[in-house]
Amino acid sequence: MKFETQIAISAKRVGKFSQMSPEPHTVWLCAGCGVAYLPAPAVDYESSEYRTFVDGGDSVEEFHRLHDAEQAEKLVILGTADLRATVLMDVAVCFSVVEHVSEPLALLQDIRRLPPPGSCLLLSTPKPRDIMLELLPDDYAAFFYRVVVHTWYFDADSIRNATSLAGFADASGSFAHRVDLWNAILWLRDRQPTGRGRLEISPAVFRGMPEANGRSDYLYCACVNA
Repeated sequence: MKFETQIAISAKRVGKFSQMSPEPHTVWLCAGCGVAYLPAPAVDYESSEYRTFVDGGDSVEEFHRLHDAEQAEKLVILGTADLRATVLMDVAVCFSVVEHVSEPLALLQDIRRLPPPGSCLLLSTPKPRDIMLELLPDDYAAFFYRVVVHTWYFDADSIRNATSLAGFADASGSFAHRVDLWNAILWLRDRQPTGRGRLEISPAVFRGMPEANGRSDYLYCACVNA
């Protein structure tokens, strides 16, 4: 890949929301496929230090409290009804992983070796073509790009390119926007995160638009092991 400088940001998250890096960091953009790269030191993702660094605690209960609500959407995207109706269907799942590893193409190639040809890979990742980054390119970028935590940032085109290089075919993408209207309004007012679910209005009122035009903050990709 040929990287060119995208933007130098004076402060970025280095863990949970309140932790910011005092040094500037450069996010690099591949001139060919569009994937963004944020260099970071090696991380032991299995350590309790990393979990505390990201979530503020390393207990199983704290992890469940923070992340259990996210699982229902993933099950809908996965299509559990189809899995129950299909005998011996092979599916590899890789949710919110590819952005963390040092060599995402090697990860995808390793996954491809596991299930047989014709099986399906479903993966997900945060994506940088996000409406909030367009509205607040400086303030939101310092929150969105996460030093140490996320090394790679894929959009729909770059994840299709990566899966194709790894040997998968027929990649299709879908978009999910996890930020509700209240959060977006207060970001525009305060230039900082405030949480979600504080406005009694259907999430679809705001989320439908960025999901429809590919400007969501999250991406799902399904492809076939060729």
